Amino acid sequence: MNTQKVSVSNRSFILGEHKLGYPVMAAPMAGYTRLATRILYRRFGASLNVSEMVNARLVAEDNPRTLSMLESSPLEKPLSIQVFGAETQIMEKALPKIASLSGAISIDLNMGCPVKKISSNGFGASLMAHPHKVYDLVASMVNSSPVPITVKMRSGPKAGEESYLQVGEMCQKAGATAVALHPRTRKDKFEAGTCNWDHIRRLKRALDIPVMGNGDILCVQDGVRMIEQTDCDGLMIGRGAVGNPWIFYDFQQYFSGCEYSLNRSLIERLSVAREHFELELKYAAKPQGMYRQVRKSLPEYLKGTPNYAGFREALCECASNTDVFNLLDRSLQEAH
Repeated sequence: MNTQKVSVSNRSFILGEHKLGYPVMAAPMAGYTRLATRILYRRFGASLNVSEMVNARLVAEDNPRTLSMLESSPLEKPLSIQVFGAETQIMEKALPKIASLSGAISIDLNMGCPVKKISSNGFGASLMAHPHKVYDLVASMVNSSPVPITVKMRSGPKAGEESYLQVGEMCQKAGATAVALHPRTRKDKFEAGTCNWDHIRRLKRALDIPVMGNGDILCVQDGVRMIEQTDCDGLMIGRGAVGNPWIFYDFQQYFSGCEYSLNRSLIERLSVAREHFELELKYAAKPQGMYRQVRKSLPEYLKGTPNYAGFREALCECASNTDVFNLLDRSLQEAH
C-alpha cells in the first residue's frame, strides 16, 4: 500500500467552462476508446474521456456509421470528441454537428496519428510538418465550434525535424484552449525508448495555455514523475489504461493522499474483463462481431500473470460472443 502525498496533488484542470477535479484523462485510441470503454474508464475515475478519432469529412456528409461514433452516454461524461481532417470548410460544417450530437465539452484535433492511411492523406501527424497550415485550420475550428478546441500532437515528422514548439505556438495563437504532446515523432510510431519527456517540459515553458503530457505512463509513479520533470498541467493515459482501468482510480486516490493498491487478484481482473465485454455488447451498433474486436483488449486484463498467453490464445479461437462469455466464465471458475 502507498499513502505518500505528491507535491502536485492540488492541481485541477480547467477546460473552457469546466473544471476537472484532477488532471488525469483518458487519451483517444483508435479501436479502443469506444463508448463501452469510456464508460468503464469514467467509472474508475477518468476525469475526461476522449473518443477515438472521427473523420470530419464523413461527419459533414452525414455518414451513418461515422455519426454512430458520436453516440454518447451520461455515464461516460465529461467527453471530448477527437476529429481528424485538414480542410477548413469541412471542419466548419462538421464541428457544430459533433458538439450537438455528442454533448462533448470540447473537440480535439488529431495531429498525432502516425498510421500511414491517416498521415499519407495529409491528416494526423503529417500536419506537424506544416505549422502555418495548422494555424489556419485551428483558427477555423475555433471560429466555427460551439465548444473549446484542443490539439493532440507529436514531436514532429522525425528526429531532427521536431516542430512541436512552432506548432504549439501556432495552436495557441489560433485560439486553442489546450494542447497535448505525445513526445515521439511520426516515424517513431510507438517504439519503446523514443518518448522524450523533455519535449513536454520545453513546450510547457513556451506556451501560456495548458499543456498535457502523454506517453509511457503505465502507473501512478510514471505520471507523477512526468509532472515533476515537465511541470505539465495534466496527464493523458492511453496504452497504460488498456486492460488496466484501475490506473485512473489509483491516480485519484494518490492525488487525494489516500491508499491504493497495485495488486489486483485474478478474479478481479477477470470480473472487470467480463463487465467490459458486456458493455461492448450493450453499446455496439453491430454487436454480432464484437468477439473479434476485443481480441486485443481483453487479454490485457491478464497481462503480467501466468494466465495471459493461454487466455489470449483461447480468445483468438472464439467464434462467437457466446464463446467469449464461456471462456470468461470458465476462467473465473478456475480462479476461484
